[in-house]
Amino acid sequence: MHLKIQPNTTLFEIKSFLHESFPYLDIAFFKTAHHTGEGNRRADLLPNSLHISEAGNGNSGELVVEPGTLVQDLEHAFTKEFGLYAQIMRKSGNVWLQTTTSDNLSLEQINQMAKQANDSEPLPEEPQDYHEQE
Repeated sequence: MHLKIQPNTTLFEIKSFLHESFPYLDIAFFKTAHHTGEGNRRADLLPNSLHISEAGNGNSGELVVEPGTLVQDLEHAFTKEFGLYAQIMRKSGNVWLQTTTSDNLSLEQINQMAKQANDSEPLPEEPQDYHEQE
């Protein structure tokens, strides 16, 4: 998949692109970089309404985003090409967790992990004699 980015592309459009292919992943953009194994502060989160020209360096370009793309490689590409500090996040119930310890995994691996975690919600308990009824 090719993600074409122009100066007028919004952060929301980038999030939507990623979410279409990886429904259990999200991407957030921050004012400052994070170090390997660390997350970003919520106070540094950029609004999704910002354009690349406002949030980053305003460059145009294209990123190839494949299931095998490593989280750390995609985050680094956003910084290098567009001056954006990106953080991939995975869904866990009703919250989004920063992928601080799994940057060396692929987007597909993280998406599958999040899918399995969200699909394994416990089933409601059946009455004890449920299967014995005629």
